Amino acid sequence: MSRLTCAAANGGIASLLQSARLVAAVAELGSLVASPVKPRAFIMLWLIVVGLFTAYGFFGPGHEGQLYGEPFDYGVAMEATLVYSGIGFTLATCLAVSLYAITRVRAKLVTGFKAILLVLLCSAFAAFIPPFVMACSGHYHGESTLAIAYVAAFTIGIGLVGFVLFDIAVLVLYVRRHDA
Repeated sequence: MSRLTCAAANGGIASLLQSARLVAAVAELGSLVASPVKPRAFIMLWLIVVGLFTAYGFFGPGHEGQLYGEPFDYGVAMEATLVYSGIGFTLATCLAVSLYAITRVRAKLVTGFKAILLVLLCSAFAAFIPPFVMACSGHYHGESTLAIAYVAAFTIGIGLVGFVLFDIAVLVLYVRRHDA
């Protein structure tokens, strides 16, 4: 413990991890999912998040890209919809799987290692599927293929951040369990 305190006094990364706000936020997230939740709730959460991102992509940038006085161009709307749907897919998958794994760990049905492995695999799956679908859709040619790189960067970032936050939550869970 003195090693961690010393690193915190020097302003290292441990000072960020010892921040009372961060620990309280992660602990509160764990307490929110403490009650038994049915898998149906996680599926509904996933559908709502993906649906909101998809609707925003279609009705927001999908409509802003239309030319005034021209017929509605579904290709432009589809490109914007695919971008935001991919980001929503990754965010929803990482969130739903992480919350599911936390409830399983809290109920002591799985070990922390298996839960971390599940979240890692699902985060990787969720990060690489949207750019692949966009590349196979045939809607992106020329400079618009940069949208695939844009979505790939966002989805990989979301997957990594989700995985790291989940690891912190599992670490806090185990520390709280061993202190009790």
